[in-house]
Amino acid sequence: MIELTTDSIDGINFIKDFRLVEPFERENGVVIERITQNNKRTMLPILRALGLREVGFDHLYRCYIYAHYPLPFFWYKAVKFSLKAYWRVIRFLYDNGRIFKQIPASEPFSWRYFTPYTWFK
Repeated sequence: MIELTTDSIDGINFIKDFRLVEPFERENGVVIERITQNNKRTMLPILRALGLREVGFDHLYRCYIYAHYPLPFFWYKAVKFSLKAYWRVIRFLYDNGRIFKQIPASEPFSWRYFTPYTWFK
């Protein structure tokens, strides 16, 4: 969590000091910061100074997710990519389950059954 100390002069707020405070949030095994849409513009120089980079957007909380650069940033991206690849493979296998089915003996040949299963058999 980022803690800001602000100072107000004539109704204008100035950032006086900032620091990282525990506890951090963890997602995909990486320490992250959630920054709301309203605060992103004012905190962008601070985030860059702390070495944080944007890794995504959380639609549930409506905020941006930032991680430290370089290792946590790449780890977060790698886990996200691997999960997406896993979900796409599962969906492909679910939609194309006939790839692993054997041709029934009573069926005449059809191109519909010309699948990798029959190639290897």
